Amino acid sequence: MIQLEHKIWKAFESTRDRFKPQRLDILTGFFGTGASKAISELGVNHTRFVFGLRSSKPALPKAQLEELRRLKKLRVKIRVCSGLHAKLYIFDKKVLLVGSVNFSKGGFEKLREVVIITDDPKALRDASKFFKFVWRKSKPLPTRIRTLRHESGRQEQGETRWQLGSVKASVNSPFSQKGQPSANQRLQTKNTSCKIRLVAFQPRWFLGRNWFVGKKRIDWSASSKTIPDDVHVFCVSSTLKDAEALKGDPRVQAVHSIWRACTKSHREKGWPGHFRAKFDQPLILETPVHMTELKKAKLLVARRSSRVGFPMNVSGKLLTSRKDIKKLAEVLSRYNRRQRARIYKALLLKD
Repeated sequence: MIQLEHKIWKAFESTRDRFKPQRLDILTGFFGTGASKAISELGVNHTRFVFGLRSSKPALPKAQLEELRRLKKLRVKIRVCSGLHAKLYIFDKKVLLVGSVNFSKGGFEKLREVVIITDDPKALRDASKFFKFVWRKSKPLPTRIRTLRHESGRQEQGETRWQLGSVKASVNSPFSQKGQPSANQRLQTKNTSCKIRLVAFQPRWFLGRNWFVGKKRIDWSASSKTIPDDVHVFCVSSTLKDAEALKGDPRVQAVHSIWRACTKSHREKGWPGHFRAKFDQPLILETPVHMTELKKAKLLVARRSSRVGFPMNVSGKLLTSRKDIKKLAEVLSRYNRRQRARIYKALLLKD
């Protein structure tokens, strides 16, 4: 039997009614609210469930965390696998459903999806072999998973790969750029969509003791497109309020600390068009690095306007290429040799 079905829940119901399975193995990129109810209605007694989740600082929306608790009550064996995007459902090693559908309301009700239903022995053997491979590669559900700001299980644009994580590519494909080395030969970043942004810091916060010393997290202005693991390199602008009080301070017109976003940006109340996000503090540089060093490295190009100071009067404030991010790490490490490893880690690079 080989059958294609676009009415997804109907395909699952017909499989349940015809074969009355007792075991279910699930591979899915995402899952959503209702997953526990679906498993209950399928009437299976033993379920193994693997979904995609990055291994470094995993985070899920609140709705999905609550659904995980409901799945645990059903004694579902749950594991996570970085980079998993497959959708595979094996009933009693007798029936295989494979297609595009995630184990979520979106996949079953909101999107146009298809699954292929088959009881072909070879297909079942291959699917079971692949499930065992992923199960071995997967890890137990982390004891600590951060909560993403948005409450639903809906995926926002730009978050998909961040939440799932990724795998190391072993071969090139037509999607690789011509003349570029393979993924294992390139400089790897933990977050391939990482953005490094130079941000102005208010000088008044340096008067007396640094207000952020000892703080592990701050709430700060951010781009509307900021997602977790984007990095802000903080600098002090000489033209912002109270800068005169810091005249001669080496932190003015210089990079002094590196912060990493741990939440998605959200609108700031009372400030239309302004966004904020929460940041972890990976690193405060022992020796601030002056903007002239960044200019020499061609990471910054001064504009003609002199009304505002660094980093406001420079172009190239947003670094996205691995080459530029590595160049920034080299410049900062040159003046902070003891912190080299921490600088690379803060910028999500492998030293």
